[in-house]
Amino acid sequence: MLTWIFLFPVVLSALIAAVLISCHKYEDGLFGRISLGGIALAGLFIALHVLEGGAQYDVDLDVLLFVWASTIFLVRHALRFVWFTRSKEALG
Repeated sequence: MLTWIFLFPVVLSALIAAVLISCHKYEDGLFGRISLGGIALAGLFIALHVLEGGAQYDVDLDVLLFVWASTIFLVRHALRFVWFTRSKEALG
C-alpha cells in the first residue's frame, strides 16, 4: 500500500512535467525545460522500476512528505498556468 502512496505523486509529477514541456505557450526558458525533463524522466524511471520489478519501497515519512509537497506545488503551478492562459485569451 505504501508503494502506491509513493508512486501516485511521482507519476503525477512526471505527467504534469511532460505536459508543460510539450505546451508551446509555457515559457520557462531552457533551464526550466531541462528541469521539467528531469522530473518527467525520473518519474518514468521510478514508475517502470516499481511496475516491472514489483519493488516495495520502504519510504520514510519525511521523503513521502517531500514528494507529496513537491507534487502539490507542481499541480498548483500547472493550474495557475492554465488559469493565466485562459484569462489572458479572454482579455484579448
